[in-house]
Amino acid sequence: MSGTRARARLGGAGRLLLPGLITILLIAPSLLPGTLAFAIRRDFDLSVTTIGAAVSGYYLLSTVATRAAVPLARRYDPLTMTRACLLTSAICVPASALLGTTGALLAGCLIAGTTNGLATPSANMLIALNVPERHRGLAFGIRVSAVPGAAGLCALAAYVVATHDVAWPAAYLAYGLACLVGIGCTFLAPPTTLADTEDEAEGANGASRGGTLHILAAGGLLASIAGSATSPFLVDGLIAGGADPGAAALLFGLSAWIGVSARIIAGIVADRVPGAVLHLVAAAGLLVFGSVGMLILGFGRGTPMLAVGTVLTFALGWAWPGLLHHATLTVHRTQMARATAALQTGTYVGALIGPLGFGLIVEHLSFTWAWSGYATMLLASAAMLALASRRVRRAGERAVP
Repeated sequence: MSGTRARARLGGAGRLLLPGLITILLIAPSLLPGTLAFAIRRDFDLSVTTIGAAVSGYYLLSTVATRAAVPLARRYDPLTMTRACLLTSAICVPASALLGTTGALLAGCLIAGTTNGLATPSANMLIALNVPERHRGLAFGIRVSAVPGAAGLCALAAYVVATHDVAWPAAYLAYGLACLVGIGCTFLAPPTTLADTEDEAEGANGASRGGTLHILAAGGLLASIAGSATSPFLVDGLIAGGADPGAAALLFGLSAWIGVSARIIAGIVADRVPGAVLHLVAAAGLLVFGSVGMLILGFGRGTPMLAVGTVLTFALGWAWPGLLHHATLTVHRTQMARATAALQTGTYVGALIGPLGFGLIVEHLSFTWAWSGYATMLLASAAMLALASRRVRRAGERAVP
């Protein structure tokens, strides 16, 4: 009886929060090296290019594992896969810090990327299958807000390391403990499978939606190229623009939580104003504002101006993912596993390319060139989502007798 009550406690609120918690724990290892780089460099060399390679490797493995996870999630309870992934990260990521070498940190990122990819379809499908449709926008907003949420926690770790006499490996050990807590939380959730959610025979309409899915994945890829560089390099970028390390870490942390709020608010609005077309148009508009924020980061100097650029980039430029995921699953209701895998693959490939490219541009040119180039990526993504919204609108008009 007590077990039944414990599961019941998860209820509506727990089902909204659990996918976000899982995502925070699995994303954080990709952000820790960059945010703690100033402290890690006291022990061994960690270049900007190496940080970019670590994050890119993380997302490369996430991309491959996401595709492999779809048939596994159909066969096994997604929560079982999630627990296995969290346990693997809880052991391997802290171990990589304790070994204390560049190679070990890279290996930790690669392992974490694999566990993140294997758990991603399960996290999305927990929302699609367990959360009532009237709350799915909020649920996706919470899940995708886990990325800036993880950034905020990593920034907090960086602030503690920068302002107190705390060794940077302690942040990795704290991460391992958090993963164990996350595993405990999953036991409060009811088992869920992906069986019988796919309809492969969709005919002409399915082909049309498939074309739209490719455009959405391309838009997500371009936006992810730009957005994925923000967290790993923001602290170093702010310092290059004139902010001191403590102020840069604090600004990063505050702005990350602003990004969390923006994504959740976007999800709430999406539930109140339903419609895939409106969601895609809104996401395109947010990307335009994000590009403006990146230009300010590139050309602004001094903490006040950089603060404006950071808030714009995080609060508006980071609010689009939940809208995009919600719209995609709305349009592809009978192919949810395929749709979420395709869209997530696009964003992971973008996240793979983005940090490595950004690091190379900074190393060979400057932060100004890097922020400007990636602002252009956000504008291109906005154009792709606008095109997808037109296709969805036209498909809806043809469906009306």
